Formats: sequence, structure tokens, C-alpha cells
Amino acid sequence: MSRQLAIACLLACLYAPAVAALELFGVDLAAAGRQQLRKAVLRAGAVPEPQGDGQLFERYASAKLLDGSHTLYLGFTPDSGRFAFLEYELRPDYTAWMRAKLAAKYGEPQLDAGTFISDELHLWRVDGIEIHLRRDFDCYCSRLTYLAGEPLAGLREQHRARITDERQRSLGRQSSAY
Repeated sequence: MSRQLAIACLLACLYAPAVAALELFGVDLAAAGRQQLRKAVLRAGAVPEPQGDGQLFERYASAKLLDGSHTLYLGFTPDSGRFAFLEYELRPDYTAWMRAKLAAKYGEPQLDAGTFISDELHLWRVDGIEIHLRRDFDCYCSRLTYLAGEPLAGLREQHRARITDERQRSLGRQSSAY
């Protein structure tokens, strides 16, 4: 009996489905680089939107990519170009619809309470990427966000350093005026 159990376990391990990489637009997010993801997003129908110089993210019109969305943000680490985040702004009435789609694809989410009942965070973790779905009352929208932890931390650090540097330069220029 134990021999049969051992064989069954071995076969189950050999033929068990491998955990698939989290892919969007046919690109593995955990391994994605700026050029690869940018090309895939453009090929899927995203339209680049103009933005100021030196932004740490790219912005696209996304209505052709995902029903109910209007803007897509892509963030990459400035030094290596690794994927850090992808975020859709969705119409607020699409939150329940999007949650159902994500639950069908990734399973039931973990729920974290928000300030109100309606802004709770729906959280999935897939292939090292966190997926967040939450209503954002500041913009009267919902946000669907894919986050890569380590690259995002690097991007945030670079953003903080940049803000501090800009603030110091600004203060230096204006210091005689106050």
C-alpha cells in the first residue's frame, strides 16, 4: 500500500500543473522590462498620453484595453527598467465587475478594511506580484494595481530622493526672498 501511495505522490508531483507566471498583454510581469511591456501595451491598443519631463511612470489612454478603464500607468525602475507597477483607473461602477473577473482568474481575494465599507482593499498575490483593487474617493474612480515589491521600493526611493533634491534646489533659489 505504501509503495502505491509513493508512486501516486510521485506522479502527482510530476504531472501537477505548474504555477503559471502572471502575464498581462502576453508578458510575464515578474520578468518584464520597460521596452517589452511598452511594446505589448501599445500593440494591445493603448494610446500614450503626453506628460511632463522626468516622470517616473508612463501614462496611456486605456479604454481600448479594459472595459471601464480610462487611464493606465506603467512604472519602471529608472536604473534597470524593471517592471515596478501597472495601474488602471476604472470607473467606480466597474469595481464589482472587475472583482468578479479577478476572482474568477486568481481565486478569492484577501480583504483589508478601508476607512469605509465601500473602499475595502481586495488583494491577490500571484507569482510575486500583488494585485490590488480598491475604490479611490479622491479621484471618484477605482484602481486596479499590479505591484512588484522590490522594484517598486527602489522606484519609491528614487522618487523621494528626487523630491528632496528638487526641494533643496527650489529653496536655494528662493532663500533670499523669505
